[in-house]
Amino acid sequence: MIQIRAPGRVPVQHGRTARPHRPEDTAMQFNIHLDRPQIDIDAVERLLQNLDPAGLADVDITGVLRVSTTASDDDLIAILAKAGHPIRPSQVERVASVCCGGCSG
Repeated sequence: MIQIRAPGRVPVQHGRTARPHRPEDTAMQFNIHLDRPQIDIDAVERLLQNLDPAGLADVDITGVLRVSTTASDDDLIAILAKAGHPIRPSQVERVASVCCGGCSG
């Protein structure tokens, strides 16, 4: 998508006014603190990739679900509920992305 910036103006994309950039728009990594350590990671990743084909999920040694995705917090909550692992919004933690941009991200 082509984005044109003019000094002192809101970016315009293809003739439409875009909303100003917000830091939460670029969040790509999340830690999800699970209530129970067992999780069907394959089901979670399959549902995640239906929404974001480049999305990845794994569980670290402490039992925290780590997700790299362009999906939103609400999307992740819905995905986990659909996979049989309902969570509360307070369990979702945004973390600073370490994306290098190498995959066009």
